[in-house]
Amino acid sequence: MKKKKLKEKLHEYIDNAKGKQLKNILFMVEEESPEYAVKKKYNHWDDPVFVKEMDRRAEEFESGKVQGVPWEEVHSRALERLKNKSNQDDK
Repeated sequence: MKKKKLKEKLHEYIDNAKGKQLKNILFMVEEESPEYAVKKKYNHWDDPVFVKEMDRRAEEFESGKVQGVPWEEVHSRALERLKNKSNQDDK
């Protein structure tokens, strides 16, 4: 289903939802989409698994075990991926 049709269907559900249904829809959005989850703020620096991984990566970089990627290359790759994803979403 195309993005436009998905949005239309979601709007239809929301427009016709009553009390508990609205709460359930909101709950699903907040639980499944971190960018919309207002109630739960995740701070990655409080996550010991994340911090351990960042320490490991920093050590590998500083020791020369791995090389970094120049910003220009990262930026270029990201733009290309966004362009490709946008083209796929429009199908």
